[in-house]
Amino acid sequence: MADEKDYHDFPRTIGEIRADKSWNAADWSPRDVLINVLRDIDNNTVNPTALIVCYETSDRKATYAVSSPFLSVTLGLMTRIKNRLLQHDVL
Repeated sequence: MADEKDYHDFPRTIGEIRADKSWNAADWSPRDVLINVLRDIDNNTVNPTALIVCYETSDRKATYAVSSPFLSVTLGLMTRIKNRLLQHDVL
């Protein structure tokens, strides 16, 4: 689409740079994370076949958005990422 924003050359934020160094998820904002993923997609660094975005709102409600070909792919991706988070202790 012609009106879609392209993030391939969107500048890195201070939070993104800090999180790259610290491996602490609290060092960058949710918006920083989304822009980082969009930049990687628009630069063809990654070509995701499935994507899960989980977030908590200011009133502590958890929600998500998913793009995935099958439920089994979604559940498998969630499990693999959960295991990686537990191994790397990013918070």
